[in-house]
Amino acid sequence: MLNLWDQVRNDLIWDGSLRDIYVKGTTLDDWNQFLSVIRETAQYQYFVDGQPTLLPSMAVNIFSIQEQTKLLSIWVGGVQLNCHFFAEKEIELDLDPQQITSEESFNALRQFMEQLADALQHLILLTPEDLSEYPIAKYEPELQCWHYFPAA
Repeated sequence: MLNLWDQVRNDLIWDGSLRDIYVKGTTLDDWNQFLSVIRETAQYQYFVDGQPTLLPSMAVNIFSIQEQTKLLSIWVGGVQLNCHFFAEKEIELDLDPQQITSEESFNALRQFMEQLADALQHLILLTPEDLSEYPIAKYEPELQCWHYFPAA
């Protein structure tokens, strides 16, 4: 069995950049399911233009807000994930790899990613910042397995 922590730990060494989590090919229904998972399983806070605000129940209410910045901060195993709601077609979360301080904090993140992928039935990627086409690792919910992609 693949110990994902042993595989990815060097990819999470601080190099001045964030890491991203992507779920590609999403719809508003997927976003609604994402919001449901967050409400049920995570500590979170939602901001509009830097002001704490109630998290809308429907994603359309978030994406319909124009000209304002939106941020959903989610805490998983001591790691803060940030969602900026850039596009309906993909869920993107960024994280500071310095907050992954142990195998335990990574495993909490891994479990959250699996839970999200299973709920949405979409694969989920862990990538370098803004490089979704070059995953570090991906989880396939239909196969219930992880794949690691070593850096060249």
